[in-house]
Amino acid sequence: MSALRENNSSRNIATLAKTSSTSRVFNALKVFQENFGRSEDDFQPIFQCRALNKCIIVKHTLRAEERHLYEFKGSIATKLIFPFDPGNLNTGGKFVFVGQRNWMDVIDTEVGADPALYPSDFAILQLFGGIPSFDPFLLKEWLAREGYRPHEAYFGLSNVDIQKMESFVFTEVSDLVSNAFKGSVGRETILKLVRKLLSSYYDVELEPLRVVLGLSHAEFQDGLFAWKGFLYYKWMAKLIHPMIPRMTAQMGKILPRRQMDADDYEMLVRRRREITQQLVMLFNSVADCVALYNSSFSSFRNGTSAKAFRDFLLDAPNLFIFLGEKMGVMSHVIHQWQYRMRAAEGTKMTTEEIYNLFNEFCECLNAVAPDGYEPSQPDNGSYELL
Repeated sequence: MSALRENNSSRNIATLAKTSSTSRVFNALKVFQENFGRSEDDFQPIFQCRALNKCIIVKHTLRAEERHLYEFKGSIATKLIFPFDPGNLNTGGKFVFVGQRNWMDVIDTEVGADPALYPSDFAILQLFGGIPSFDPFLLKEWLAREGYRPHEAYFGLSNVDIQKMESFVFTEVSDLVSNAFKGSVGRETILKLVRKLLSSYYDVELEPLRVVLGLSHAEFQDGLFAWKGFLYYKWMAKLIHPMIPRMTAQMGKILPRRQMDADDYEMLVRRRREITQQLVMLFNSVADCVALYNSSFSSFRNGTSAKAFRDFLLDAPNLFIFLGEKMGVMSHVIHQWQYRMRAAEGTKMTTEEIYNLFNEFCECLNAVAPDGYEPSQPDNGSYELL
């Protein structure tokens, strides 16, 4: 394992745990600490090995020297961070990447987690390594598909994401809250209910919504999780939407036409076109799913009918793997592009660097392309976002 430097703001574990988005960080340590002391009937940790329950799992952009050392094909790895002192994250910690050479043996040596004693723990870690994002809605279905069903406490949104989502969700549900909660409802009351809706646990103050939807208490808890999931994906789509044309325009500007022969230039132009098409295709496939949510929610919000929205929420988790994989890959490609542009600020990327980056993006996007979903290819190079 490698020691993390102390008090380095870009790699400080405490800062990472407090300020990172849900999709990037799975904070097993935080959940374990918050639920420590509860009975086994109330809470069971995700890992059988106590040491693994004290780790923080991060989606990490590999540096050039890390790619060579660990022979990763892509640019994103899954990093397991083991703090030196779980009670004081500022002291730093050790980390290892899922899938690096002898990673299981390294964990066994460093923290005493023997793969032979805890095979299910290492199976879960491998699933974490393969998932494109830690957004809780994708993660819950991803693990359930393989027979793992951790406690609900592991599937909450981070405080950072909740704060960013509040105004968006407020606009989405304000009319509905006014209809469900009879009488005059002020801004502070609606905001309070929005925060409860985005929290991890059922709250009695949401009872009027359960009654209006005609759901049992168990169904309502599942329905709230599904509702929160679609609000999350709709919010993410709103953020990503303007980033796609901005990125594709930048991709066109960095092509060093004068420094390469015509064939190489045309090849990069084709790659850029393919990336653009795939991004738009993926976004529009996500938009189609969000449109289903909008349609069912509209009648519920307007007080016309609750049944369509109720039925949609109960079936919604079936869409989370589809949505989560695509949103995760789009987010990765766009943020990886932004990262590379910041890193290359003031310098020019070489033809080889551009070629490798474009190829990596194509591989990522092609891996989650919807079956049978063919993008249009207009001659003018413009593409429509739904």
